[in-house]
Amino acid sequence: FVTLSRTYGPQNVNRFNLFNTVSINGAAKPGFSSGDAISAIERVAETLPNEYSVEFSGLTREEIASSGQAGIIFILSIIFVYFLLSAQYESYLLPFS
Repeated sequence: FVTLSRTYGPQNVNRFNLFNTVSINGAAKPGFSSGDAISAIERVAETLPNEYSVEFSGLTREEIASSGQAGIIFILSIIFVYFLLSAQYESYLLPFS
């Protein structure tokens, strides 16, 4: 009823966004920022053939997604402090001074 044959292959297959992946871990050299390391990886990725791509995961992915939000966070914090002082002084004009 059954015919068994031995098949060889990898024990596990890594995937990211449903594609086969290779995980590469690294760190920036002392004296360089993580942004410098990300831009260096992106420069190297441009030389890869068209069927290959580079995607980031973990903290690096979050860092790329949150880039450029410092100004918005600063403005929101100023507004929060203004409302806090307005509540403390019970006036909308006194916090400006």
